[in-house]
Amino acid sequence: MELVLFLNFTILLLLLYCLINKKLHPLESIFIILIVEFIISTYFAIVTVNKEFIEISNKSYLLILFRVHEVITLPIIILLYFNGYALLKTKIMKWFSNVLIIVLLILIEEVIKYWEGITYLQWNVWRSGLFYIFLVLTTSVLLKAYSTILRKEERNINATS
Repeated sequence: MELVLFLNFTILLLLLYCLINKKLHPLESIFIILIVEFIISTYFAIVTVNKEFIEISNKSYLLILFRVHEVITLPIIILLYFNGYALLKTKIMKWFSNVLIIVLLILIEEVIKYWEGITYLQWNVWRSGLFYIFLVLTTSVLLKAYSTILRKEERNINATS
């Protein structure tokens, strides 16, 4: 039941991404996916395998649910966030969206914990919250740097033609 609900949620996220008006350049979207995948896979490898702060369920459907969350759901949510963030104009809306994305990511992790997909051993929700803040900030800084490089390349190509 949990796996079906989570897969439906993930499919809805993918459909939403396909249907929205994209503000980011396609290369920026690919960059976000790659950066988020790298950071998330490193983070979960450290906290689950190396340090054993979080234990992943041995049940196959819960393991699949967790891996879908790690590989598909989190990157798509972060990508949707950055697409929406580029459309926001006021500082209060940007601040509200920052808080909302962190709360949403923590809420999804808590749902997976409630379904016993993961178990906190020497961990708590605030550490996850700090990681998600780090994830959004790091991705934001790297995206800003990549966008600058992309714009410079675009200007160089236009200047030489």
